[in-house]
Amino acid sequence: AGDLDAVRAVFASAAPSLGLFSSEFFVVDRGGRVIVREPPAHPLGSLSPGAVDSVRRTLTSGRPGVSRLVRISGGTPAIIVTAPMPGETTAAVGAVGGVILLPSPVLQSFVERLAVGETGHAAIVSDDGTVLASTDPDELFTRNEHPEFLARLIAQGRARVGSTAEVSGPGGAEQHVMAFAPLTVAPWGLTMGQDEAETFGPIRRLRDGVILFDLAVLAAALLFAWLDTGMVAAPLRVLKEAAERIAGGDLGRQIAVRRGDEIGALASSFEAMRVQLLASLEEIQRRARAAQSLYEVGKDVLSQQDRDAVLRSIVERAAALLAVDVVVLCLVDDAGKTARVSAVAGTPDAVRLGPHPFPLRAADAGPACLDCSMLDARYRISHLAVPLTIGGRTVGALCVGTQATRVFSAEEREVLSGLANLAAIAVENARLQERVQSLAVLE
Repeated sequence: AGDLDAVRAVFASAAPSLGLFSSEFFVVDRGGRVIVREPPAHPLGSLSPGAVDSVRRTLTSGRPGVSRLVRISGGTPAIIVTAPMPGETTAAVGAVGGVILLPSPVLQSFVERLAVGETGHAAIVSDDGTVLASTDPDELFTRNEHPEFLARLIAQGRARVGSTAEVSGPGGAEQHVMAFAPLTVAPWGLTMGQDEAETFGPIRRLRDGVILFDLAVLAAALLFAWLDTGMVAAPLRVLKEAAERIAGGDLGRQIAVRRGDEIGALASSFEAMRVQLLASLEEIQRRARAAQSLYEVGKDVLSQQDRDAVLRSIVERAAALLAVDVVVLCLVDDAGKTARVSAVAGTPDAVRLGPHPFPLRAADAGPACLDCSMLDARYRISHLAVPLTIGGRTVGALCVGTQATRVFSAEEREVLSGLANLAAIAVENARLQERVQSLAVLE
């Protein structure tokens, strides 16, 4: 009796934390006789747990069991769940069970979270097709629309997704898309569904949009093709063969010029283009990437007349292209022995304005001689410098530096050299302009 009281106390203390089995717990022996029931005023009423098929299977097989829908006192629907108490020589010496009163708030809350959209619905069904929990209150404790089909899937442990036959809905006959998955811990299945129009609506709208877009692109392409044929193709028909050879990469065959009209002039332009492409092809392939960047910088640099503005533009572009902390451009004085900072981009306090020794001459004007001495030591952790040379003379240096350790790539060195060349050109242009102005004054 003391042991049974302890079992009842355990059941009573565990009941609040087991919301799914909060109605009744029981223990039965191998013969199905009730040994312990908690609470004493149990909802099973006169129904003996040992008379339920799933309880008897648990006692004989030693495996957990879940009953089908049963009616207990007052006709209340319920589910009985049992777990065996294993013995030393038999499969089970008894069983522990709990009663789930339906509708269960836990199961209802679970299926309600699965319903999506305006027409979405979900349900839990037993292996005989009986609905145990559903988002549709009218379906509870009835057999599903396809009980034999669902029972077969539960027995086979198979999941399934597909469209159902037309079912009656609020707006008339409807096609539903259903998904079904069997549960592993109970002979139940979970089914979810939604109206076919709502399920595939976004995909169909996307499909229709793509089709309309494709039709619009096709119409535009046909329109441009028609205009191009009428305005361009006719006068170029004579050069078709030559153009196809060039498009195919054949740049070695000369284009003969036999006409003196517009077609002949165009043929002459094609020939000049062919010669230039043939001479520049290898150079373009090697320097394509660097040339693109330098082209953008050079276009901006050469469009300005003020030398200081040009130099500032160069150092700012160098800082952006190489992602460094500071860029300095120094110009050599007329004596060629010292250099002063002419333009800075980046951190201002990283540069000492100078003047700085600059012992470079035309004979030894190489990057190895440049140590970026005008930079503070903090910004010389990694640095790179190139000279500004024009006509064999060194007119300055372009230096970049960072506070972090890094290795400058060959491409970055090439970009910096290109910028230095542009800066040298700008300096030389400014010098020539000053000389021209001086000569003009003298005259």
